[in-house]
Amino acid sequence: MPENLFVKNVAVVSQWLPAPQKQPMWLLEKPCWNGVGVEHAKIIDTQQGEYLVIRAGDDKLSAKTMSLYAWHFAALHRPPRVVADNQFIASLNVHQNWLIYQHSPSEDSEPPTVCVHDLNRNLSCSETLGISGYYCIMKATNSSMDFIQLQYGAIRLDSVVVAYKLWQVSLNHAAAPFKYRATGKREMFRLRGALARARRIDDSRFLLWAPLKNGEDEYDKPDPMETPSLVLLQISSGTLNVSLDEQWSSDVKAVGVWPIISRNMLCVDHKDATQTLLNLADGSVVHRVLLRCWYYSGLYPLESQWQSIPEDTEWDGPLTGVPGGAKVKESLNALVYGKGSRFTVIDYTGHSYRPKQKSPLAIEQLLARYIDVGKLTGGQRLMLTSMFS
Repeated sequence: MPENLFVKNVAVVSQWLPAPQKQPMWLLEKPCWNGVGVEHAKIIDTQQGEYLVIRAGDDKLSAKTMSLYAWHFAALHRPPRVVADNQFIASLNVHQNWLIYQHSPSEDSEPPTVCVHDLNRNLSCSETLGISGYYCIMKATNSSMDFIQLQYGAIRLDSVVVAYKLWQVSLNHAAAPFKYRATGKREMFRLRGALARARRIDDSRFLLWAPLKNGEDEYDKPDPMETPSLVLLQISSGTLNVSLDEQWSSDVKAVGVWPIISRNMLCVDHKDATQTLLNLADGSVVHRVLLRCWYYSGLYPLESQWQSIPEDTEWDGPLTGVPGGAKVKESLNALVYGKGSRFTVIDYTGHSYRPKQKSPLAIEQLLARYIDVGKLTGGQRLMLTSMFS
């Protein structure tokens, strides 16, 4: 679901398991917009957990107001829930059935209001938590949710002081739903671009990272002290209090970060279209092969799978044949691309490897390293070629 696309052209591809022992089905659906005036609305961004949430803005309006729409994935055929309408919305985040965002009555007004929604129970609450910031949901339960709030202090030429706070929201406590739990500060790298963001790793770990923007040099050094651009923090719960403990930091520069939780790794996207794998345990570089479909989907082959791959294995590349200009999206088990009104789904689970076939000439060249192929009869050559092909 690309950004800057008219919402009427949005399509959702989903896989359903109809019954045990039956083949899964792929469905292509367009969300229902009945009763919602979105003729000129374009997608600003989308997020998903148990629900699909679209932030959209009307490109005909001079004011940069936005609206939030939510669907459960099993009810895309129904009109959306309008979570917010024509507001100045920032820092949207979705996890499972929880949604958090920040909104203001005008673009520059302070302080903004932080809104939290439990989409399952259709409950919400709001609070003013100081100056504008960035929000990231951590742990979610049926009745409560923990989130990280980032706020920015002294901004220097090449760094910024980031204050990170842990909050808990319980909608069962109507009188005081927001509960402060812990806080910390860290000086982070920055150039001319965006301030530091938070990325959830799991329920107890999150990453502070400094994204680069167009026109910035990812190899610029901030200062001799080398303020970090990546910092991993751990939420530690004791008997009396909660702390936010730094596990490691790195000066690796990123335009995007992609946790691969199953292998405890982090993929860092660079501006030159290369990637670096880091070990989430200590931030060290992991020297491994990396394909785009793996890090966008959050998957990576197991050690046993690497060891069992025969030499000279040739893989079907999922992106082979994708037309130029097509919009591509990856999921846990598939790649989807679309151009115009036509969409194609490539199921990763249906792809397998095949041994690379050697030509008779290549086999003879290989055998010539060990025997005098010129002295073999035609029958002997044919026999050896068939054995090694």
